[in-house]
Amino acid sequence: MDVNRFFCTALLIATAGLFATSASAAESVAPQCESGPRDMEYIYEHGAQTRCFYPAMTLEETYQALRKARSDRQNLTPTLTPGKDRKIENLGDTDLVEYVWKDKNNLHITQNFPGGMTEFMFTVDKSGTTVTETGHPD
Repeated sequence: MDVNRFFCTALLIATAGLFATSASAAESVAPQCESGPRDMEYIYEHGAQTRCFYPAMTLEETYQALRKARSDRQNLTPTLTPGKDRKIENLGDTDLVEYVWKDKNNLHITQNFPGGMTEFMFTVDKSGTTVTETGHPD
């Protein structure tokens, strides 16, 4: 009887450890990022663009990781409501933030500021989520 209890306890501990590892793996994955051209003429015409890939992460996990990593996180809502488009006035430093779901795997966020606009495009595929951030100065 004690042997069975030992094996059940060991199995429970191993399962709990595996769950904790997989739960924290999504949070600890570093995104793979690349930036577009940084000269001002290009930026004024096309915007300042950064594209990051978050391997093996869902759109919601990627959104939370991105929001957590940003110093201006107050300009993004704390949670997402998948499939529900939203417009929020005066969120953080913004005049208006719009969340538009093109489908369950594609989210477009537009932040309007007094000094310009920032767009985020979240696109999910089978290997992870790509976020393209484009900043447009006035």
